[in-house]
Amino acid sequence: MAALHEAPYRTADIARAGYRSRGSASEPRDNLLRKDLIWSPRRGVVDFTVPQFAEYIRRNHPLEDFEG
Repeated sequence: MAALHEAPYRTADIARAGYRSRGSASEPRDNLLRKDLIWSPRRGVVDFTVPQFAEYIRRNHPLEDFEG
């Protein structure tokens, strides 16, 4: 999500960037919603609940660390 660089994040873009299908992204999305790490300001869109959290993730956990 943080790698997309534009908040709020479209769930379709998140699924396209890291999942095989939109459906496979729904369980991780629901888990993050339950933990109050993200919220949904409107249908099909999510954002982090903590201000500047995406920047923190990009700064401290570069995407290169996760690529194979």
